[in-house]
Amino acid sequence: YDSALAFGRAIPHGALRLWWLAEISAHRFGIMWGVFGIPYDRMITFHKMSGRLAVLFMTLHAVVMLGKRNVHGYTLDAKFSVNTINMLPGLLAWLASLVVALSALPVIRRKYFEVFYALHFNFKFFMTVLMILHAPRWVIPFSAGLLVSFYFDACLRFYTKAMCGAKLLSATVVADDSKNNVQVARLEIEKASLENVNHWHPGSFVMMSLSGPIKGAMGIPAAGLFHPYTIASPPSSKKIVVMVRNMAAGSGQWSDQVFEMSKGGAAQATVRLGPCMGRLEIDPAEFSTVVLCCGGIGVTPMASLWGEIALAHQQKYSKVKRVKLYWSVRSQQLVTAFAEWFEYASQCPSVEWDLNVFMTGQQGAAQAVGGAGPAGIPQSSFDPNTMQAGQAVHMQNYGQPGGPAIVVPNTGGYIINGAAFGGGIPANVTVKEGRPNFTALLEDCVAKTPSGEYVGVFSCGPAAMMADVAALVPVTPGYSLTKSRLSGDTRTTSFAWLALPWG
Repeated sequence: YDSALAFGRAIPHGALRLWWLAEISAHRFGIMWGVFGIPYDRMITFHKMSGRLAVLFMTLHAVVMLGKRNVHGYTLDAKFSVNTINMLPGLLAWLASLVVALSALPVIRRKYFEVFYALHFNFKFFMTVLMILHAPRWVIPFSAGLLVSFYFDACLRFYTKAMCGAKLLSATVVADDSKNNVQVARLEIEKASLENVNHWHPGSFVMMSLSGPIKGAMGIPAAGLFHPYTIASPPSSKKIVVMVRNMAAGSGQWSDQVFEMSKGGAAQATVRLGPCMGRLEIDPAEFSTVVLCCGGIGVTPMASLWGEIALAHQQKYSKVKRVKLYWSVRSQQLVTAFAEWFEYASQCPSVEWDLNVFMTGQQGAAQAVGGAGPAGIPQSSFDPNTMQAGQAVHMQNYGQPGGPAIVVPNTGGYIINGAAFGGGIPANVTVKEGRPNFTALLEDCVAKTPSGEYVGVFSCGPAAMMADVAALVPVTPGYSLTKSRLSGDTRTTSFAWLALPWG
């Protein structure tokens, strides 16, 4: 009895089942959502876990069987047969699985999304075909059901994206701080005609593609290259706003193309949207105090959240009494870029707002900046304080040179291609230098919360910051009030924003 051989033959059965789980959990409209009501943004966690385990099991299987190939007659040049095991396709399937796993690593997925997109999906197809050729009798029963589920899911996604009816209204650079590696473009999109594209929650993300000025990559046309981005605008607003950070300046990658396109305005680009996905595990409206901890561009879902709290209060259906923001950020331009969201807070005096920005890496950054603005623009003809928050205008309409601008009301300012003029950081924001001490901040928050009330903590940012917050707050799957009077919903910034439970 050869125990090593028995192990090598048994472990691929586990790999097959894990592969099935990895595939079924990645379908956005598949069985898990339709039958069990588990959304894609939750299932993607299990997709990663089961997928990595499947590759590990396949690696163990490959190592054992390659070591036993001469002893038990397994050869790479054996004649192909549907009734037995074929070694060469199995070896190639294992190598393809390694490409699938390595291409999904965060270092590739976040900075080189197009590479991940092409390698992950193409090699997964090759891996599936090679697995069938390797062991037809065992793999075909598993793959048949997956193919039906996959094509059902693919057809629904194609219909949604083709029929969404969305339109790009404006594209403007709102932060261009090369010193701190912060370049952000603001895309304003008209609400789509399909209801499932319009229906989102604070923290939701949407799959988005742009074509026209934007070129495709890795053999994928721009119209079919969808990127997930957090919706920055609150659900009760009349527009979809997406903030796109340039992840690789000067590289020509998708985010770099969007940023360059936005410098001159790009309403002529064609936008396609998938359905909005993701929602918070705990409802902020059920807490008297809401604490928002974020870092860098991780403020995007938080902006949607506090904007929705303000709009909900105006309609008198929110229990939130206090909102505390602790935002760690390096670039002041990024703070100015979100000035229109701070305007939501200034328009809602029924909530006690405590908005704190911690500037890191800049000496003297806590001093609000201003400016006289471009010469020749008369205040009488261009008055930001009389315009709607976030309104996109074009300076040429005022007889002045310059491209598209974003209005920042109540600061006397506006933004042109990332440069703030005539204003600075909103007056309702407290700016401090250094990094926030989340332990002291959260303890102080709980101490000041009246007895019988509870604190909801929401977090999005870099891994180190997320770990600090997660260590302080018990993260609960689903709505829960803990004995410590703290409930947490911490998120990762993978894919810019994915609604994934931490831990």
